[in-house]
Amino acid sequence: MNILVNLLVALEMLTVNMNVVNLCCTRKYSLIKTVFVIAVFSLFLVTVSYAVLSRGKNFGNGNGMFALIGAMYVFPLKYLYAEPWKRIISIACSSWIYTMLIFSVSVHAVKIFQTENFAGTVLAVQTLLYFITSVFFVSWIREKLVRALKFMEDGTKNIFLIFSLSWFLTMVLFNVQFTYPQNRILKVICLLVLALNVTLNFIIIYYLVVNYKNINDLKEIAYMDSLTGLKNRNSLFHDAQELIRKNQRFYLIFIDLDCFKQVNDLYGHLAGDEYLCVFAGKTEKFLKNQGMLYRMSGDEFICLFMEKDPEEFLEKLSHLSFSVTDCYIPFKGCSAGSAVFPDDCLSLDKLISLADKKMYRKKNKKHSC
Repeated sequence: MNILVNLLVALEMLTVNMNVVNLCCTRKYSLIKTVFVIAVFSLFLVTVSYAVLSRGKNFGNGNGMFALIGAMYVFPLKYLYAEPWKRIISIACSSWIYTMLIFSVSVHAVKIFQTENFAGTVLAVQTLLYFITSVFFVSWIREKLVRALKFMEDGTKNIFLIFSLSWFLTMVLFNVQFTYPQNRILKVICLLVLALNVTLNFIIIYYLVVNYKNINDLKEIAYMDSLTGLKNRNSLFHDAQELIRKNQRFYLIFIDLDCFKQVNDLYGHLAGDEYLCVFAGKTEKFLKNQGMLYRMSGDEFICLFMEKDPEEFLEKLSHLSFSVTDCYIPFKGCSAGSAVFPDDCLSLDKLISLADKKMYRKKNKKHSC
């Protein structure tokens, strides 16, 4: 009777593992053919492994050897699913670790109470634990692990693969060590594998930190203006569309520097760059926390103003004065036009166009350079 129950325990672990893989990978064949191949392979593997393991005195005592032999399933899984080796092994390993953990907890929890029907109680506890945790585990695999594997670089995938295999081996070794507590060599091996896992944890954390920094660097390049340090055109579209999506009222102020071409022609482009940077710094001080300034291109800037009325800001802008230190270039002024969402129009393109037209009307009223 115990032999049958032990086989049911192993079969339940296998069913959970195969279900996880089937939910997270793309099948090549029909479900019927997939189940048939797994069933034939299982019959062969169980027959051979049972014949070998049943000769040991600790067979069925929770040493996890069935789980180690179960790693052979990676070969039919590669045949049945349209996934690369690394993906198949990573997903399968994660599932094996989960089922091994549930099995180990069940075995050692039952050992505490010294029940007469040991194998049957292990099966009952294991089934209960799967019932409680399997939905959360499968959700984590599908939403987190599969997504992470999709975007990992090859180097990170290799490390994660070794990490997964190492943890699976750790689970098997610790189960065997529980069965043979007096074996000192086994204890040393367990400690070495555990040290390997800790090392791999730190390596993965390092890769995560480096990749996060690279992403932030790329984001800064994509969304920041390298000359002035202001947000750029891409940032403007992103931020403005978010405000529109939230239906939040804001002013879009289009600013163009007066006679900027004259500054470049007379003093050179390096002086012109400094001129732009000084203007950006002064204007940001006027804004404080009332809005955000963006550099569109050249001497064109846009401000998203969040306060009720930008009149005070525009007044300060009209009286702005400074000079570029090296060349003593006096600030030649700027022209600004504004449009408000949602009063004037509902799309960003139309807001920019309307504010641009208002700005040019004001510029044309001034004397030409």
